[in-house]
Amino acid sequence: MSKKYKVGRTPKQRGRRLAAVVVVTMLIVGGLGGFFVWDTHKNGGSSEVQGVSRTVEQQAEIETVEQRNIDEPFYALKLPGDWKEKERKNTPNEQSVTWQASKKGQDNRWLTVYIDRILPDLAVNRLLPIEVADNKLTYHQLSENCVNFTPASPNTNKLPTISKWQGIDFICDVPNFVQNKVGTGSAGTLNATPITGPAKGKHQYFFVYTDHNIQPDYQIFYNALRTFEAK
Repeated sequence: MSKKYKVGRTPKQRGRRLAAVVVVTMLIVGGLGGFFVWDTHKNGGSSEVQGVSRTVEQQAEIETVEQRNIDEPFYALKLPGDWKEKERKNTPNEQSVTWQASKKGQDNRWLTVYIDRILPDLAVNRLLPIEVADNKLTYHQLSENCVNFTPASPNTNKLPTISKWQGIDFICDVPNFVQNKVGTGSAGTLNATPITGPAKGKHQYFFVYTDHNIQPDYQIFYNALRTFEAK
């Protein structure tokens, strides 16, 4: 069988052209690969991502530690920086100050500090046991909603009921179990913990934290108690 050739093109010429195309293609591919490797090393690879992450984390830490100093005549404590005084009562039956969060979406949180004149029938939904250490406080395990462990009685569904958590008495607000009010308590007392300050002497305190957020943040309450100091 005889081979057919096109006019003006020999097999040797076609081979040379194919080899040239292969060489040029390899040079282009190799050049692009070398450029990407050089560019990656030049820009430090992941250093920019880590830098951004560190910046965000530092900002988050700054926002977390931003606090407001509360300075009252008989005590001091710290709250998140956005919290503001909401109400102050000084009546024959009650002496208290209430602060509230102000950030949008978080303003359904309150802290009330009662001193000396404390309503005897104040009811809460959870109990946080506290202990006095000099003029400061420590706290223990927070209870679950007290309706889950308060013994049933004839008036359970109508009136607040005396309950107990870790040996500490408190008033469980059974009829308003969705309020999510957390109150403090200590052994041998009801709705009052005596704390003695170095300058102002002994006073009775009761702390109530209310959080109606879908995801309650009890750490706010813990931090307030941890920074509390009687004067």
